[in-house]
Amino acid sequence: MASALAHLTFARRHLLESFAHHRTAAAVATSAAVAARDLRAGAGCAHVSTTSNQHVYELLLEAAEQARRAGDDRGRVIDLTRAVETACRYPEAFETPVPREHLRGLLGNAVAIPPGNDAEVTACIAVARAWLSGPNPGAPDPELASAAVSAARATSDPVLISSALCAAA
Repeated sequence: MASALAHLTFARRHLLESFAHHRTAAAVATSAAVAARDLRAGAGCAHVSTTSNQHVYELLLEAAEQARRAGDDRGRVIDLTRAVETACRYPEAFETPVPREHLRGLLGNAVAIPPGNDAEVTACIAVARAWLSGPNPGAPDPELASAAVSAARATSDPVLISSALCAAA
């Protein structure tokens, strides 16, 4: 019910209300997999609303933990890499910067999980690596960004391609 209400309020452009409903839905979810899905949706909602990207980062980390509990390695890798990307791509949106060593640890945890033959997982890792390997926060590594664009294009996912292109810009 809370998840449905979150989707309805998002459709009506009540973004902050929708964000809150996604968090509630995750809290009352019947399984870790459902909670992870609701937290990911909440992160997406927070990303397009006036809510800070720090909330996006925190929700993605919570989603990664729920994915771990659910045994969803693919979801966990994507959540961890998107969290790293968010922290590196929008450093000005954080009250306290996330230490790069911590972000390297998160990416290391994601990379340690075998991606299989999954183009989306491969691209998410490439995008996060490009953003994290840059000389300064908010400045990705140009060579790795180019590789991330190639990997993202293989997915045909417009959001992922946009993330990679932003890194390459």
